[in-house]
Amino acid sequence: NHRGLDVSAESTRVVCDYVLTSPDNRHEIMGIKKRRFLSALNLEQQFEEDAAVLSDLEAATLPPTGEFPVVLAGDALDSLFDFFVAQLDGHALFNRYSIFQKGDMVVRDAREPLSILSDATIPGGMRSYMFDELGFEARTVKLIENSKVENFLIDGRYADLLKIPKTSALMNIRVSPGVTPYGDFLSDGVIELTKFSTFQPNTISGAFSGEIRLGYLHKCGKRIPIKGGSVSGSTQSAFAGALKSSEEVQRAAYLGPQGVFFERLTVAGE
Repeated sequence: NHRGLDVSAESTRVVCDYVLTSPDNRHEIMGIKKRRFLSALNLEQQFEEDAAVLSDLEAATLPPTGEFPVVLAGDALDSLFDFFVAQLDGHALFNRYSIFQKGDMVVRDAREPLSILSDATIPGGMRSYMFDELGFEARTVKLIENSKVENFLIDGRYADLLKIPKTSALMNIRVSPGVTPYGDFLSDGVIELTKFSTFQPNTISGAFSGEIRLGYLHKCGKRIPIKGGSVSGSTQSAFAGALKSSEEVQRAAYLGPQGVFFERLTVAGE
């Protein structure tokens, strides 16, 4: 930079773009898997899982319509916590759409506390960096602890604009797990959703809606494949009745519960 500081760091990024088709060519899975290291791609396991999904898609039907207990897992985890993270960002403070201040409860009367970090140090995380794209130091920031706002993501630019201390730009999302095994969520009447065509919460209102690509209705001891339709809800009210699995999973820029159980979400299907 203009002060003579020269800093660099070596890193790798591996992207696998693929398509799997069913034998009759009626169904396909398009995947783009990104990892920092080639060894973390686990393509053989991924293809086996996707092949099982293709088999289930052939027998899948529309989900029922109504309000149901729902488990969100798989694709949903990449953006499920976006409302909280976006609300606790310098951009939200500068543009005055953040509804939170330090010490506020992000979820009231929650069945289980929520804790979220922006973590720059997760091994293999797609957003694990020493510095951000503007050259400022990347740090791990505790955003939410026990459902209470601890801090905001303030990068160098917004620190200057807002005249407040810098914390860090957004890195990987790390969510503390719960105490319930994932398998215990899958009781009779529960809808388990793992793959979506789209799933993107509104970062201002918290409303979310996802187009279901594949899921399962657990009924009478059976795991019935479903596809089509949508699931929707409001982030804050939904998390008030949510439970997180004790098992953790790592995705591209996420480390946290394998799935989240919600007492009631709206499902639109048949």
